[in-house]
Amino acid sequence: RNLVRSFFLNQREERIYPLLTMAILYYITYYVMKGITASLFFNFYMLGATLLSVVALIISFYYKISLHMLGWGGCLGMLFGLVISFGFDMFWPVSVTIAIVGIIGTARLKLNSHKPSEIYSGFLAGAAVMFIIFCLI
Repeated sequence: RNLVRSFFLNQREERIYPLLTMAILYYITYYVMKGITASLFFNFYMLGATLLSVVALIISFYYKISLHMLGWGGCLGMLFGLVISFGFDMFWPVSVTIAIVGIIGTARLKLNSHKPSEIYSGFLAGAAVMFIIFCLI
């Protein structure tokens, strides 16, 4: 149907259909797992993944952000949310995640896949959404 020109989804407009599909599938997973009494942590994770997909979808109508950084920002936001909510000692997971975030952000810049503003906005959006969700636990 020529909705997507390449596998890499370089254009902002090409991201809309895959992000919409992801949001729907993540929500279905959240809804099904909520009824099965799965782990509360997993339910909040799937809710966060759904919301991140919706946020990325809405932003993609106007602006291109780094989906890689959105995801890794979400991981870091989740860890910080768990620290705040439960007081877990997450020094090593947070440290390793910060290192991975730096490596991936640098790689996206070196590949000329994104501008710095797209990297930062993706990271901040992911971190903020997941942090807020995991502080609500």
